[in-house]
Amino acid sequence: MIGTMKSSPTPGRLLILAAPAVMVLALFFIVPIIAVLTEATKERAIARFILDGGLLDALWRSILLGFTAATVALAIAIPVALQMVRLSPPIRALVQVVIALPLTFSGVIIAYGFILVLGRSGFLPFCLRNLAQILQPWLLSFMGRAVWLLPMYITSRPALFWS
Repeated sequence: MIGTMKSSPTPGRLLILAAPAVMVLALFFIVPIIAVLTEATKERAIARFILDGGLLDALWRSILLGFTAATVALAIAIPVALQMVRLSPPIRALVQVVIALPLTFSGVIIAYGFILVLGRSGFLPFCLRNLAQILQPWLLSFMGRAVWLLPMYITSRPALFWS
């Protein structure tokens, strides 16, 4: 008959349809997890890993890195968000597009861009070489060395305390 509704599939039929997906899940996810866990329990590998001092150090550094990254992101995002609220809607939309633009590119393209800009023959080294030729007499003076080396000295201090 035309226009009649078909009955809903039975639970047995749904299980038959789900069986291939369950087998793929078991093959590619559950079996490797079981293999890793069985290897990890041999010769008390998990206990050695947990009792190793490097684990707590790595955990502490991960927490510190996460906290620092979140703090820097908030320090940048909050002022940008407050400023965007004050913008007119067309300009706000443009700023949102510009902010979201890096998210549309893959990491490979972004890395290639960094190489083009910061690489050995990139734009920034080219500009710095030309600037160094202009400023070479000043950079070799005592005052030039102090100004040049002071940021390196200041930024190296936290690294000494964290390591």
